Amino acid sequence: MNMIDRIALFCFLSTIVFFTACSGTKNVAQTSNSATDVVVADGKSVDEVVASQTQWQIDQPKMLAYMEAKGWEDPAWTNSGVYYIMEKEGKGKTPEMSSSITVKYKGSFIDGETFWDTKEEEETFTLQQTVLGWRHALSNMKEGGKMKMIIPSELAYGKQGWNDVIPANAILVYEVELVKVQ
Repeated sequence: MNMIDRIALFCFLSTIVFFTACSGTKNVAQTSNSATDVVVADGKSVDEVVASQTQWQIDQPKMLAYMEAKGWEDPAWTNSGVYYIMEKEGKGKTPEMSSSITVKYKGSFIDGETFWDTKEEEETFTLQQTVLGWRHALSNMKEGGKMKMIIPSELAYGKQGWNDVIPANAILVYEVELVKVQ
């Protein structure tokens, strides 16, 4: 199965999961007759869940176009929708949520503009302190590895963005070297 077929299958399955989650949730509270007043299990209204799904539908074609333009051959992806390419397999430990990780990384937007670059300097923090996209992708990485990843906006800084550095709904691209896991 080629990359496009795998991505189409992923999108199809994601849609099924989305609608199943909305229709089969046991923790639904109906506060009026309006469908927009229904609250799904995680505390979000149906409108918020649909808006999130819509943002994914906006991000997905942009991410696919970026990967094709950059020549990403057969990228892997997480269940949440982060695409990645392992540039170098590591041989050490895989980080857990509570792990302290030391990394070198560069973050950019899909237009190529860099918003952060450690410039070969190492930074240390816990995996738990990172955006969801990092958490999901780095769980597939081992100490000593290098990875490129593209993160949909909802798994990065979402509709709120971050300070004046990252705008709302920004798709982010990272090049990460996992130097150390503690």
